[in-house]
This record gives sequence, structure tokens and C-alpha cells, in this order.
Amino acid sequence: MLSFELHHISRKRRLKRAGLLFILTFVVAMGCFACYSQYFDTPKVLSIRQDNAALVLRLELLKKQITEADKILQQLQQRDNIFTVLLLGWTISRRLYVMRSLGGLTVTRISKS
Repeated sequence: MLSFELHHISRKRRLKRAGLLFILTFVVAMGCFACYSQYFDTPKVLSIRQDNAALVLRLELLKKQITEADKILQQLQQRDNIFTVLLLGWTISRRLYVMRSLGGLTVTRISKS
């Protein structure tokens, strides 16, 4: 006839197993998280990357506008130099004092250089 003996596991051994299981689960979870975050982006990271791309595009457009404005300014300076020679030393760009008013810009004084 078969008989069974009850085998009791001590609390210390249960705690060891539970601790080992917790540590093992934690290590596996961290490994899965590292692999997932390496190949997939979170929604927050995706939105940040999209915003970054939009800002880079906007920056490039602003650089282009600044370059065009600089070219126009150089042309105006060249014209000013030509008019300075033609008009006996009158310079507008160096001696033009502008004051802001509510209606826009008003010229207050133009003097001879």
C-alpha cells in the first residue's frame, strides 16, 4: 500500500525562492525593456522627433530668408555708396535717425556726413 508523507517547506526557503523569482523577473523585464526601447520609439519620443524635424525645416527656411535679406542689404549698400559719390557726400544709411511713432516710422533728421 502507498502512503504519502507531508513535506513542509520552511519559510526561509520560500522567501529565498520568492526573492530569486523576483530578481529573475526583474532582470528579464529590464532586458525586454532595453530591447524594446532599442528598436521601437515611444509616442513621446516620436512626437519629439517630429517636432525636431519641423524645427529643422523652419530653421533652414529662416536661414534662406536671412541670406536673401543679406543680399538685398548688400545691394542697397552698394547703391548707397554710388549715390553718396553722385550727391556730393550725402549719406542716408549712416546719418538717418529714425524715431518710432504710433503710426509707423518717421524720419526725424537727415544730416550731411
